[in-house]
Amino acid sequence: MFDKFNLGLLDLLTLILPGGLLIGLAWKTGLISEWQFFDHPNLPEWVIGAAFAAAAYVMGHFVYLISSYLDDLVFAKIKEIWWPKNTLFTQANGIRTQKIKEVSTKDFNNFKYALGYLLQHSGALYFVVERLMAESKFFRSFCVVLFLAAGSAFYLGNWQEGIVELVFMVFSMVRYLSQRAKSIEVAYQYLILLHEDELEKYLPLAEDASPSKKSKLKDFFFKLQKSLHHLINSKS
Repeated sequence: MFDKFNLGLLDLLTLILPGGLLIGLAWKTGLISEWQFFDHPNLPEWVIGAAFAAAAYVMGHFVYLISSYLDDLVFAKIKEIWWPKNTLFTQANGIRTQKIKEVSTKDFNNFKYALGYLLQHSGALYFVVERLMAESKFFRSFCVVLFLAAGSAFYLGNWQEGIVELVFMVFSMVRYLSQRAKSIEVAYQYLILLHEDELEKYLPLAEDASPSKKSKLKDFFFKLQKSLHHLINSKS
């Protein structure tokens, strides 16, 4: 029952909702407004609902595929600046290296190892991480839908609507990036927690060198400027 609920939550957040939003956008722009299937008077409502859910599920896969490129194009670059390798990464890397020395990081990185280990040894902890991943993937797909919606609005001359959708796209992008980083951080935390008794065998704890609140606030604008500069240079 737990696994079935988990699967339903992931499908709902990452596939069906973005796919349904994309179908709604296509309907609004008139691309499929002439289709009689979704409002056919002779079809029962449950058939129309099932057909819409199936279409949303299929379209959600295409949105998911397109949005997955944001991991390398955006998140990987932002991560180097906002979430650099820290003590959690170092400890998780030490555990992975000692457990599977013959596998390279490129083929099986720390995050994938942490997910596999949690899935094998603690389903409850894995579900927490997967819920964060599902939320990040939803907002990642939502960015694609909002980008298409804004482009459609600008094409039709609805500039105010397009600007609002672009603003929501920025908010969704921030949420996607933060939840993606949080899922990785939590996965590392749980992996270290499950190795708490034997942690010194893999790697001693590093000293806490977390910056103060004043230092974080001071670095915020510097990181923001560096992030925008990095993204602009990567496109040029």
